[in-house]
Amino acid sequence: WESDRQPMSPFFSSCCTLLNDLTLSFCSNISDPGIACLTYCKKLMSLRLNSIPELTSSGLLLLAVGCKALSSVYLNDCKGIAGSTEWLEHLGANGSLEELAVKNCKGIGQYHFLKFGSGWMKLQKFEYENEQGFWSFFHRDRDPSYKADTYRYDLLCESLKDLRLAHLVTEPEGPEIGLRFLLGKCKALERLCLEYVSGLIDNDLIALSQTCKNLKSISLWLNPEHYNVGDDIVFRTGFTDGSLK
Repeated sequence: WESDRQPMSPFFSSCCTLLNDLTLSFCSNISDPGIACLTYCKKLMSLRLNSIPELTSSGLLLLAVGCKALSSVYLNDCKGIAGSTEWLEHLGANGSLEELAVKNCKGIGQYHFLKFGSGWMKLQKFEYENEQGFWSFFHRDRDPSYKADTYRYDLLCESLKDLRLAHLVTEPEGPEIGLRFLLGKCKALERLCLEYVSGLIDNDLIALSQTCKNLKSISLWLNPEHYNVGDDIVFRTGFTDGSLK
């Protein structure tokens, strides 16, 4: 859909008042004003945005404020989103969201999801995949959204059943730092997928086994890393036999 060829506002305001599911992909000419037209769709429940480069945080905020019925949001490769996290705050405060997926959006870091606040209570499915560059396989970059001593999570996420984290660097301070906090707090979790999440250790899986009694599916994709073991430095994956006991 190219907004310079056909204005979106008349279409959505007059023809799509009952629309509840929408996917937009590779729409390079749609920006915040075009996305704002979706607020006419008061029944919109599921929204998938793939590769919308002109979309910014301001456009997402308009959606969060205007589309109160949203229960599922999927964002992939939307590189213009950066800065303000007000859209996450509004989605969380609204409390209607059950599914949230953010993939390859460079301006959205794992620590931004603290702003989702009370929205975690109702969320049933969460997926976060960090944008992965070639050189990321050779060195670990700290998430630019990280601020020391300000991102310890104390959130309720007891409805979460499906969790996927991919290409994520976690902090060494412990499981309460960053999105790894989810591993010990999701009592209803049934499906877990961890793909190349750096910094995980045996204690993370132990906490998972003690808290999540409903797990039906676990998928682990691991990269070997350097670990201090006594006086030696070994190159291995983060989990050992201790995590399987």
